[in-house]
Amino acid sequence: MKPITAEGTFRLGDRPYFLSNSLRHYPVGLEETDDGLWSLYCCHVLLARINERAGTLTRGQVLPIFPEYSVTYVPGCSRRYGSCFLASVRTAAT
Repeated sequence: MKPITAEGTFRLGDRPYFLSNSLRHYPVGLEETDDGLWSLYCCHVLLARINERAGTLTRGQVLPIFPEYSVTYVPGCSRRYGSCFLASVRTAAT
């Protein structure tokens, strides 16, 4: 887990990477998929892939949130970390 700074960046090793200002102060998860290759997630959404050797960040395709599936409050869910977000979208869709 890496926190996103107020400037929308995080560090992997000694390199800073810019991700997004909209994710500031939220944690993101990193999964090493190969030697020096990382996948960057927020909840279960793949946001980007990082090639640590080349120092590149390639953003993934993030699907838009449709208004009919959006949820503003789910009891027992931490809004800051969005741990219930995907479950609430699935519930609203059915």
